[in-house]
Amino acid sequence: MPRWEPVRPEFVRALHLLAALDCPCAEAYRRLRPLASRLDVPRPSYKRVCRVMREERRRIAARDAALEETLGEILSGLAFRRRPG
Repeated sequence: MPRWEPVRPEFVRALHLLAALDCPCAEAYRRLRPLASRLDVPRPSYKRVCRVMREERRRIAARDAALEETLGEILSGLAFRRRPG
């Protein structure tokens, strides 16, 4: 059983966007203040914000690596493909 309640989906979506913009954890934590005020709930802790940001950055890096690998395979296949004729 987790020792903390999950981060609200609204905060997670905001953190995913901020991670994609390469925002530092401290700045992301500060930028959650207006959202927390609008939702009338407390912000997640700084540690939780950093954890979500790290996980999202890893996911983005893995996606980018897979995309780069796929594009490399496609482009290398096109470079060595014989033209008919």
